[in-house]
Amino acid sequence: MTRTRVAVAGILALAVLVGIGAIGWGLGRASAPEPPIVVAAGPAPSAAATIDTLPNALSSPTSTPSLSPSTAPLPVLLTAAPGLTNTPTTASGFRVTRAGIDPIALASQLALAFGITDDPRSSSSQVVVGDNPDVTVNLTPLLTWEFADTRAAASAPPGKLPTRQQAIDVSSTLLGKLGVDIASVDWQVDRVDQGVRVTGWQLVVGQRSSLSWTVTIGRSGSVVSATGFAAGLQEVPGYTVVGAAFAVQRSGIAPWTALPPVAVVAAPAPATSPTAAPDGRLQVPTQQVVVTEAVLGLAQYAQPDGSLLILPSYRLNGADGSAWSILAITGTDVSFGPDPTPSAP
Repeated sequence: MTRTRVAVAGILALAVLVGIGAIGWGLGRASAPEPPIVVAAGPAPSAAATIDTLPNALSSPTSTPSLSPSTAPLPVLLTAAPGLTNTPTTASGFRVTRAGIDPIALASQLALAFGITDDPRSSSSQVVVGDNPDVTVNLTPLLTWEFADTRAAASAPPGKLPTRQQAIDVSSTLLGKLGVDIASVDWQVDRVDQGVRVTGWQLVVGQRSSLSWTVTIGRSGSVVSATGFAAGLQEVPGYTVVGAAFAVQRSGIAPWTALPPVAVVAAPAPATSPTAAPDGRLQVPTQQVVVTEAVLGLAQYAQPDGSLLILPSYRLNGADGSAWSILAITGTDVSFGPDPTPSAP
């Protein structure tokens, strides 16, 4: 299988670091539509298992919030402690693929699941079936979709909210009909204005990714809205991984500074008092971290075109108690260059 190069241009990194010794399977859609693009899923975690979810790591250049000097994060300078592991290896990653999925057939299948019998209407950006209720499939790399029934939501009579398990049962039955591999989903249930919203998070090697499906169930017990994606995650084997000490060293050298370390765990605030700067000397505040341990895992990288790569990355533990994520693959699979997406006028 040809590896997909990660383009570093307006990249959004989402840290989801996990040990990758158990990699060897794909995730996502088990079927529907054919042909399946995912290999057999791994075992689902037990109900009592703890699912780690790491936050979004970087903001895209177009959406970075303004920060005052007192709240702006400090640049990070990583240094490898003596003896930090530095053994190259190979590891698998994952990529999102919509190969073999016909968007019109997908829209028809979704519509049927929601009881809509109209014919699909196609445009250059989406496929729509129905008119309130309706299903929309967006022609993006993820093939995102939405279902909405605003009339049902507005006219639903007051009633008792479904229990957590009832909401999960409704959602898992619905998503299972759509080809979602329920064994690779972690459930979250929240109360919302319309009723109960169930979020099914796509698990990757036992941890939540940023990919999810949502189902909102009204007080009448009917589904009033839902969202999701139809693309699958496909394993990409054979990435060449550099040693951890080398990865730490190159993180401070251009062009790798375009992929700065991503904070996973913040260090405790220092207890020292600020000192006066010597006259005439430029003061550049930085967070200097000595890396004492590295564990190979995975991190998510959303590409400028909206596609997603999940790539071998190191989780680095610092002597100050902080933890960081940095990309672990070689430059052969990274493309540094201008943003390939057009700028807004």
